[in-house]
Amino acid sequence: MSPELVIASVISIILSVFGATWLNQRATERFLEQMEKRFDARFDTLLVEIRSEIKRLDQRIDSLEQRIGSLEQRIGSLEQRINSLEHRINSLEQRFEQRIASIEQRLDRIERQLEAFFKPVPPQR
Repeated sequence: MSPELVIASVISIILSVFGATWLNQRATERFLEQMEKRFDARFDTLLVEIRSEIKRLDQRIDSLEQRIGSLEQRIGSLEQRINSLEHRINSLEQRFEQRIASIEQRLDRIERQLEAFFKPVPPQR
């Protein structure tokens, strides 16, 4: 074998190896770029879904806060009504106690008058 042929063969092998490596590297880079695009697209989709879910949950929380606020107002109103009713009941109770005391006094007076009126008279001899 001639040395030129050996050198040409070695150069050919080296170029083939480097060419294949370069082509393989380009294919790998393209594959990685495609995978990166797919991941980015999938993550973007997930982010959109997550953001919409967070927005929906925020709206739900706002709605619940409004409902709780409304319930608190209603409870406050009910407490005021209950306090008003308690005051009125206490007032009525005092008036009834006064009336009952007045009726008892009248009944005692009527009873004394009836006793005096129907007091047995001892027979006279």
